[in-house]
Amino acid sequence: MVVPMVAVTVAVAALFFSGAQPALAYGPEDGCVAITGATGFAAGHMIELLLSRGYEVRGTVRDPSNKAKVAHLDALADKLPGSITYHKADLLAGPEVYKDCLLYTSPSPRDRG
Repeated sequence: MVVPMVAVTVAVAALFFSGAQPALAYGPEDGCVAITGATGFAAGHMIELLLSRGYEVRGTVRDPSNKAKVAHLDALADKLPGSITYHKADLLAGPEVYKDCLLYTSPSPRDRG
């Protein structure tokens, strides 16, 4: 399932400004969640929520070897029950990052066909 990034941004803003803890339709045992632009503001909050619920998160970033850019996400993963891996951002190729994932975000639904 593709979720446009604007929808994720609106959902994240609503969740974190309301302080709500939403029920998620699927659980960590159902598969991973891929988040594009993992170092972004909205994505960071979504990743924190998913990690706190024990999900396996696959985050796309420009340069997975740049540890400084992902340090804040690594710190979250160290203290929360979920896990995160980083993958080079390539929205038009490399479907392996999305394989077996329940959901992934995309800047535009057209990006994933």
